[in-house]
Amino acid sequence: DGTQGFLGSYTITQDHYNLTRIDFAKMSRLLRDSDKDSYNALRQQYPNSSLLWPQVGKLIYANGTIIAEEISGLRYNNLPIYWANYTPRVMKTKSAYYPTNHPPWTTHQYVADSVLYTLLSVLKTGMGCNGSTIQKEKAVKPPLPETTVAEKAEVERCFVCEKPIDQLDARAHNLVVNGTGTNNSGDSSINESPVVVTCGDWKWITDERKRSGWQSDEAGSLIRFRLKVSHSHSEIPTMSLTYMTSHATFGRFLVTFQPISKAEASPLMGCSDVAKFKNKTLLPSMEIDGRRQQFSLWETFIFSGQLDSNDGAANEVMKKTVLDKMGESKDVEYIDVYVLNNNYYGNEHRVKIQTVTSC
Repeated sequence: DGTQGFLGSYTITQDHYNLTRIDFAKMSRLLRDSDKDSYNALRQQYPNSSLLWPQVGKLIYANGTIIAEEISGLRYNNLPIYWANYTPRVMKTKSAYYPTNHPPWTTHQYVADSVLYTLLSVLKTGMGCNGSTIQKEKAVKPPLPETTVAEKAEVERCFVCEKPIDQLDARAHNLVVNGTGTNNSGDSSINESPVVVTCGDWKWITDERKRSGWQSDEAGSLIRFRLKVSHSHSEIPTMSLTYMTSHATFGRFLVTFQPISKAEASPLMGCSDVAKFKNKTLLPSMEIDGRRQQFSLWETFIFSGQLDSNDGAANEVMKKTVLDKMGESKDVEYIDVYVLNNNYYGNEHRVKIQTVTSC
């Protein structure tokens, strides 16, 4: 019914704040259970068929052969594959086989049509174009509830950066300098570049859905992002990192920080420094996990300068790498953010960073 698991939290939030939503579960129940003549007629016309979303984990070849799951590689005699027991008949065009997560395009179209119909209905009513001559009272927007879905203490811990000091966003910034074959201590142009690959295979990529990011598939690969921080020493910086999480391919990575002062230029860390990440005393860092059970979604991790994060490891890294160093030096101008691909085992080898922000 869309009230449990991953989507349950969204449903609870929508109900709490009286937000309009497309209730796909209710649409499905109406088709299945409603006594209205229109729904009865559909069930009689298409018995044993799913009409909104394929609800069977089976596919069917064009010749009528049922298959339990799609086998990777070439299809039998290159025959097209269709969703079984689904109307209209839709050919499956992509290799991903997760019918509960990835319905055919018609399902997406039904949702889009429902959203547009609702928007047009609201516009017609608001503009007085609904054909009624009866004067109706102006709709009153329901007030926001005084309470929140989460506890007040948890909400207050959520950091919102309204005015970032600096930001590197892969959707707008596709330049990346390769510093893997350079003497990092001597080339100032590379050292001062905003995004530098200092070891391994990091690169900027994008796709047809514009999911841009700096990506690595090789363990031990190291990338550095340089961000400005406030010139006022009284303002403690907070750093955030937006990265891809997925049920396939994506894995873990390590993050550490290095404040850069005006007077003292620090050399870039490179391949010779990768081993230091294993020693948290020598180089404090934090591991972030890019794996999830379902879906592929961007997540943002915040390293709070107030040391009030729910994650003790994040607080420790910020204190040892940033705050303690800023206490020793009063002229910190930048903070270097290093990300290390830490996937040395298994198939979960990918790391993808979309945005790095200082606030």
